[in-house]
Amino acid sequence: MDRRTLLLIGLLLLPVTPVHALAKGDAVPDFQRPSLGGQSSVALADYAGQVVYLDFWASWCGPCRLSLPALDALYRELGDQGFVVLAVNVDAYQEDADAFLKSHPVSYPTLRDADSTLPKRFAVKG
Repeated sequence: MDRRTLLLIGLLLLPVTPVHALAKGDAVPDFQRPSLGGQSSVALADYAGQVVYLDFWASWCGPCRLSLPALDALYRELGDQGFVVLAVNVDAYQEDADAFLKSHPVSYPTLRDADSTLPKRFAVKG
């Protein structure tokens, strides 16, 4: 197996709390959120026609310590082929997210969902 396949298998096997998200055929809610650095804003519509992996994460999430770097490796490998990762932080305090990213840096966009409304819009319950 190649490295990409192993990374995908590893992501699928991460021990995470079960989630229930949108079903096949459901309309994907559009959104716009500020980057964690606050210098820009990112909209899902900016990535129309590309494969977007939307990842909800928090500094207190144990599996995120593994998944964010693994997603970063995939993003670095496949980004030039239209694969996008958008990581949406749901921490109550931005300082917690900033500290997490300092010790687990990624090269893909990280967004701030200060009021944590996006997981609900995407029917994520885990």
